[in-house]
Amino acid sequence: MSTEIAASESERRALEHAESPTNRRPAGAGGPLGRIISPVVAVWTSMPLALRLFGIAVLAVGAATTVGLLTSENSAAQPPGLAVEIRVVMIVALIGAGVYAQTSKIQARMGRLLIAVGLLSSLWLLNGSSDRVPFSIGVVFAGVMPLVFAYLILAHPTGHLPSRTELRFLWLTGGALAVLWLLGVAMTLQPPLRTPLLQCGPHCPNNVFSLGSATEAVTAVQAAMVLAWLAVTCGTPVLLARRMRAASAPVRRSLTPVWLTATAAAVLLTASMLFHAAGLQVWTTLGFMYIGLVALLPLAILGGLANERLFMGQALAEFVSELARMPAADPEALMAAALRDPSLKVAYRRPGRGTYVDSAGVPVHDLPDDAAIAWVERDHHPLAAVMYNEDLSGS
Repeated sequence: MSTEIAASESERRALEHAESPTNRRPAGAGGPLGRIISPVVAVWTSMPLALRLFGIAVLAVGAATTVGLLTSENSAAQPPGLAVEIRVVMIVALIGAGVYAQTSKIQARMGRLLIAVGLLSSLWLLNGSSDRVPFSIGVVFAGVMPLVFAYLILAHPTGHLPSRTELRFLWLTGGALAVLWLLGVAMTLQPPLRTPLLQCGPHCPNNVFSLGSATEAVTAVQAAMVLAWLAVTCGTPVLLARRMRAASAPVRRSLTPVWLTATAAAVLLTASMLFHAAGLQVWTTLGFMYIGLVALLPLAILGGLANERLFMGQALAEFVSELARMPAADPEALMAAALRDPSLKVAYRRPGRGTYVDSAGVPVHDLPDDAAIAWVERDHHPLAAVMYNEDLSGS
């Protein structure tokens, strides 16, 4: 005999309302800024997807062209011989990967993040210009980008951080680097630290945002910047590896190319900094290789997203095939096997009641906080809730 469950219909509707993207209010939505942004967001989201993607593509081409032209006018831009190409490739790859992800509902959030990082990168890569204003803008964003790229890596493939541990790590390492860097920018006329893309000091264009007259940052501040940069770059693949160990097989396949790229970048940056401290010129070559891997990061993410799509298509085909072969089988077991997700559970709504049970009739007392939920409906009435690993969801 079926058993009553504790999860009520009102709780289900409240959770569904809270999780619905149309019912989420952005921070500050109730203030003046929110009243300005909300209509713009509403107009943007009401546009057909193809038109939105076309607009993003045009913006990407404009950003890459501007950065490329400004860099081409500076013969001292780094790296020599590839300064224009590596900047253009990085911007186009990030935004292109984002456009690809936007074509899938489950990957749309990751797509928005990739596009945002691509646009931020276009500001950072203005550091190839010989003009004071764009160069200074590029210098300002140079100290923020390690934090941004670390966030991008840790947010893959869902587009958001999996836990507060990653958030605290980013604030303590990348946040510290950003604060130290911005203080250095405010105090010095030249870039506060030599990096693979900023090697023109002390002959760089003067920083228009500087409030001081020093030509370089205090040595102790530079050392703190290097340590924070290494911490955020090396800690990111460590956190990703820990997450991979606990992830399901399809999620691991999606994370692997990103982890490999992040690990190689961390090794190259560490080696570059050590050789720089030893006064060996080989640090510049290693630094250029590090930048090359950063440029390849969106391709690694793209590979992971494509692999995820391929797996989901195969999982759907496997589930339908097995269900046709064994119509009396438990759909929960078939679905869990197809998705390689042993945590997957299905809660069925009892007809005429606001309660749910699992396939064995056992009450479902709570909907887990660490799982994604997909609602199965008929004529806008819920039939079941499918709870699965949130790493398989981009919501």
